[in-house]
Amino acid sequence: HLHGIPPGPGDQVNVQGDQLPITLMNITNITNNWAMLSMMEEDMASNFIIPSDLAEQVKLRNTRESSFTKTSFCYLLLDPRITQNLPMRVSRYSELELFKIFIAAIFYVGKGSGSRPFTHFQDAIKMQKFKDPNNLQDKYKTIQQIWDDGKGVVVLKVFQNTIANEAYSREAAMIDAVQLENISNAASGTYYGVTADWSSEKKSQFGSFLVYKSFKIFLMEGERQIRMEDIR
Repeated sequence: HLHGIPPGPGDQVNVQGDQLPITLMNITNITNNWAMLSMMEEDMASNFIIPSDLAEQVKLRNTRESSFTKTSFCYLLLDPRITQNLPMRVSRYSELELFKIFIAAIFYVGKGSGSRPFTHFQDAIKMQKFKDPNNLQDKYKTIQQIWDDGKGVVVLKVFQNTIANEAYSREAAMIDAVQLENISNAASGTYYGVTADWSSEKKSQFGSFLVYKSFKIFLMEGERQIRMEDIR
């Protein structure tokens, strides 16, 4: 299991390559196919640009939301005990080692709008008061363990300003890439538009591309933690 395997002291990295999902084991599988993957992303996103065309041409399946406002985004919850302020340590590791640590730190993949990520923290505080810690979902256990260790959860928002079904599709692809058993999501995501007809291999490949882009965003933006004291 990827979690609970933080980088060791100094420059030692303990996250083994064979623990990564196969589509993430070699970064060159992503970088060497960047143009193709970018076209795949553009093809996916083009389905969600114009609401009138979306309704007539795409024929969305299992639609859960009727709103076409571009207020949605995806987000990752990261364990800072694993990242250990990774953006400040980029010179110590190869890019693949950095990527391994980033993936190991992901414990939840979500889609939302507004302050959606904070609802996890608010729920964790409520459950801390009224539920037996041993009966908590893994997501809430991890949040509370991070807080108990004097740290804050890292929230990384990515792929912002999208409509809901595009964000759901991106969320689903990233979950498939990192694999459900390695994170605390209760279920896999749902694909919409053209992505619903993609093969499992193509979905995972696309998800790996999105995870890698998220990794780059994380390194550029830096690490900011949300402690229990930060929740109002």
